[in-house]
Amino acid sequence: MAYHSRGETQTSLADLLLDYLEEISDEELKRFKWKLSNTKYKELKPLPRGQVMGLDRTDLADKMISCYSKVDALNVMLEILKKMNLNDLAQRLDEDLQKGTQAESQQSAIPAEAPRPVVPNQIDVLFVDRHRTALIQRVSLIDPILDDLHGNIGGEKYNNIRAGSTSQDRMRRLYEALNTDSLKELFFASLNKKEPHLVSELKRS
Repeated sequence: MAYHSRGETQTSLADLLLDYLEEISDEELKRFKWKLSNTKYKELKPLPRGQVMGLDRTDLADKMISCYSKVDALNVMLEILKKMNLNDLAQRLDEDLQKGTQAESQQSAIPAEAPRPVVPNQIDVLFVDRHRTALIQRVSLIDPILDDLHGNIGGEKYNNIRAGSTSQDRMRRLYEALNTDSLKELFFASLNKKEPHLVSELKRS
């Protein structure tokens, strides 16, 4: 029995408990259950005999973990193995327990992966750049598109664009405000929602 190191399949503490329960014989398991009902580990109370005597190894592992914790359940088992004079098994469990708790501590200390930045859809950006002239001339639902972009371009630019005297003038001012790929992507998304037929036609051209 060994706690697999990093790079190999890592045994969890719960699996470790079950593995060691499976290493003892049926007769030893009976003695183990009896001592589990009569062994106090630190501040942990013994488990009532009626709750453990009829359990198989898997259910017994679950019971110990639910009543204690994974680490405490393994420490209780270590204490009982020593009292049963299963010293070789106890020594191996002690070594594996130390490796296991250290590995889980290191795993919990690994910081969560930072969210990846959203990369603009380059196809949408290229569409906005490529069809600039056509969009300036043909987009008619400028105000609803501006409303979608208001929070991203800011109130001053929003008001400046809306002050254009014609739709073409407003579209030219809007293009001046689309100074990042992210804004162009947002513009395309709104345009595709408000004027899908125009987008489809220009994609075919």
